[in-house]
Amino acid sequence: MQILSCIQGTDYVPDAVLELSETAKAYQFEEEMPQSELTNILVRLINFRAMVKNGLITDCFEILATAASIDQDLASWSLILPNDWSYTEHNTDNFQDAYKGQYHTYKNFYVASNYNNCRTARILLNDMIWDRLNSLSALQQTELDSAAIRQTITNTILQLASEISGSVFFYLHGEGVQKGLHTIPPMARGVSLLWPLWILGNNPVVPVDMKLWIIKVLANIGKTMGIRFATDQSQYLNYLASLGWSVRPYTD
Repeated sequence: MQILSCIQGTDYVPDAVLELSETAKAYQFEEEMPQSELTNILVRLINFRAMVKNGLITDCFEILATAASIDQDLASWSLILPNDWSYTEHNTDNFQDAYKGQYHTYKNFYVASNYNNCRTARILLNDMIWDRLNSLSALQQTELDSAAIRQTITNTILQLASEISGSVFFYLHGEGVQKGLHTIPPMARGVSLLWPLWILGNNPVVPVDMKLWIIKVLANIGKTMGIRFATDQSQYLNYLASLGWSVRPYTD
């Protein structure tokens, strides 16, 4: 949770958290290794974003290269996971909690959360790459194929958005959603959805119909689980919708 707080606030990861994480590695079970590897990459991302925010890294080319490197590491992480971390895709007639009736099932909540942490991190990185490309283009200081890169970013974000939306049904309805022997309470599952849904709801690449669906999901989480922040998020996104979404073109 401390790691996610740092991502959301663009703060550095505290040294105490890093030291505790290193100590915990000696006591990890094999099934926990993928999360440990993901955490290492997320720590790099968090500290990188903090350095950019604080003006310690300002060169656009360095920012582009570092962001692309971390994004590639996250993409690679998702491709080398154990077989029992794989998820399956299904269809349902419950369009309220499953975007376009499509949803995933995972081994457990622990696995689903790690996937979504990776997905949201990659969206943040791809947005950073897009913004820096715009800065370079405005200054006419790049010979990069910006159009091709932007199209790749768009495709990547759309795919990640589809995967995050596909996880929602499992968070809300997954039977036996457990970590070890401890059942994850519904409210905890609802809270865990707020960050990835917020990222999608504010992203200019995400299709408007998905954003409208997210507004309804957040409103339902707030109503059924008593999570006021979900209600606030839903209302704010609804306000943005009333003003006209900031929509980034699918193609450059």
